[in-house]
Formats: sequence, C-alpha cells, structure tokens
Amino acid sequence: RFLKNITGMWLLEQSRKTWEREGREYSYAQMESMAREAIDFPSTIDPDDPRFAAPKDMDAEIKAALKDSGQRIPKNDGEMISCIYHSLTKKYKEVIEMLQGFASFKIEKLHVIGGGSANKLMSQLTADTLGIPVIAGPMEGTAIGNIMLQAKVAGLVGDRWDMRRIIGDSIQTTTYEPRS
Repeated sequence: RFLKNITGMWLLEQSRKTWEREGREYSYAQMESMAREAIDFPSTIDPDDPRFAAPKDMDAEIKAALKDSGQRIPKNDGEMISCIYHSLTKKYKEVIEMLQGFASFKIEKLHVIGGGSANKLMSQLTADTLGIPVIAGPMEGTAIGNIMLQAKVAGLVGDRWDMRRIIGDSIQTTTYEPRS
C-alpha cells in the first residue's frame, strides 16, 4: 500500500479566504457549481510550487503564476476554482505515474480521505484524469484512525487488517468510475 500526501484543497481554502475578505462568500456547493460552469478553463499551476505555501493572497499568487507561465488568467472565481481542480488532478496523475514506477503492482484505484473526499466534482475529475476508480471517504480519516489506535491499545481490535475490516464495514464510501 502506497501513501503520498499532496497539497490538496489548501489552494481553494486560501483563495476562499481572499474572496471572503473581498465580500464574496461561497458555500462548497456553490463553488462546485461555479467550477462546473467553468469546467473547460484550460490553465493550470503546480500545486506543490513553494510560492503557494503561505502567500498573503492565494488568488493573486495563482494569477501571477499563470501570468509568469504565459497562460490564460481566470476572469472570475469559477474559472479560478476550475483552475485549482484541474491543477490538482494533473498533479495527482503525475504522482500516480511516479509511484507506478516504484510499484511492483498496477495501481488500479485511488482512495481519497479527508474533507476533499466530499467534493463530488473533484472526485469525478480525478477519476477521469487518472483513468482509474476513485474511492472517496471517509471525511473523518484522522479521527477514525485515532479511534482505531485507541481501540487497539485497549485490546478491542487485533492487527491493522482487523482495523481496516472494521473501518471498511462501518464507513460509507463513494466510488467514482472514470468516464470515457
């Protein structure tokens, strides 16, 4: 089993803070809808570029990176969200291809946990980009892991396979199949 953490929804959360400071507040459902409307926006960034680690204004930093690379600049927040989503899925593909070079087996699915696993559009775009199923959930991965470790220390569960079985039997996930 491979585990690789990648900058995830940090970019979106920081852009969202900028928009809120400017008086534009969006729910997650609204942002997903806005991204759907701008789904064909072509520009992307490298989410792991150090310039995105702690900028004062993520929105402006992303626009500057796009300008520096000669790409189209988002004209609205929906295009910015689409840019972030596509940038993340592109990075996921790069990482999966790199990991595949090390793996002695074919990577046939991606399991996404944490808050980003609730984003239906992002999960579907990831499945489409990678060409493999994406299993989304649980959202509360850290808390569940903590509970399982406490249960192990208390002698309530056995080994990691036992913990994985219990989690798998208890937590609902959603599978997104790649579209042709």
